Amino acid sequence: MEISIKKPSSLTEKGRREINEDSIFPKEGQGSIKDRLFVICDGLGGQKYGEIASNLACEALVDYLHFENEFIPERAIHFVEMRFSDYIDLSPEYDGMATTIVFLYLRKNDAIIGWVGDSRAYHIRNGQILFQTDDHSLVNELIKQGKLTPEKARVDVRRNIVTRVIGNFKVPLVPDYKIINDIQSGDFFFLCSDGILENIDEDFIKTHFLKENNTSGIKSEIKKICHNNTQDNYSMHIIQIE
Repeated sequence: MEISIKKPSSLTEKGRREINEDSIFPKEGQGSIKDRLFVICDGLGGQKYGEIASNLACEALVDYLHFENEFIPERAIHFVEMRFSDYIDLSPEYDGMATTIVFLYLRKNDAIIGWVGDSRAYHIRNGQILFQTDDHSLVNELIKQGKLTPEKARVDVRRNIVTRVIGNFKVPLVPDYKIINDIQSGDFFFLCSDGILENIDEDFIKTHFLKENNTSGIKSEIKKICHNNTQDNYSMHIIQIE
């Protein structure tokens, strides 16, 4: 099927942090049915200039499409890294800043999901999670090794340690990505930073991401749950297929 979408819903909030180190594209309230690229970047908390890193990565990925006719994840991330390198060459004081990134790019008949870090993307059909990104995080590695349960990982003090990020590194990153071919009317794509996941779990997805629900209604529920409850910055995009 040729992919078209309903009006998407987006959100970015600082939570209980002093500043918001998340960046999203399109900006909250600016998404439309014509958009094909959706991005969330989460600047590393505890690192210097996290908000600059996330904004730089987000803008660079958008700019990539102005220079390339085809969206190739490896080239897109390399373009973002080159932007970091150029920025730090001009302003060395920003060396060390870093960010996660997760993106959805809708092509004519399929979709590309790519990610670096623990910001997450889901493909959901009537409450069923068909695909979920695999976090680049320490607790996720420990879960895979059988050393930590998913339940304990949610409250583990190491849950914010990411194992792969965008930054000014000598070795180019190879992003993880997935091409989604099976897309049907009513399907959702849900992108979020890890702050959303402090309060939203799979049970919420199963009961709210239903074909008859709309993106604005789901956004309202998530905002209500996260407000005054989430310690971290929290951001998301909800996209439903027409």
